[in-house]
Amino acid sequence: FHAMIKVCSSVKKVSADEKNLALRMAIKTVKMLKDCKSEECKPNAETYKLLIDACGKLIPKGLEQQKALETIFNNCCRDGLVDDRVLRQFKKTAPFDLYQGTILLNAQTSTDGDGMILPEE
Repeated sequence: FHAMIKVCSSVKKVSADEKNLALRMAIKTVKMLKDCKSEECKPNAETYKLLIDACGKLIPKGLEQQKALETIFNNCCRDGLVDDRVLRQFKKTAPFDLYQGTILLNAQTSTDGDGMILPEE
């Protein structure tokens, strides 16, 4: 599954329609993982890292890309799969203000009295 997402994000010098198709295929691959009944093929941190990378490469910079990145990262947080690889990819891909705002928001809403759920960078 991860190989499929990597292939989707590696398309270069193609039309916007082809990039859109590649992005839809990457998202469909992640949905297939989420729907999988076996614990061996569930999404993990690497899945989200690859999807963030694909989003950064396949959606032009702007509001649409920012919304997609924020949604992916928030889903990763909700699923409890944020690790240092996800944080590094999100920081690399997202505009700084989105990165900072999303990390701070999730840190504030994801505390349980013992501190942040998000790992330190």
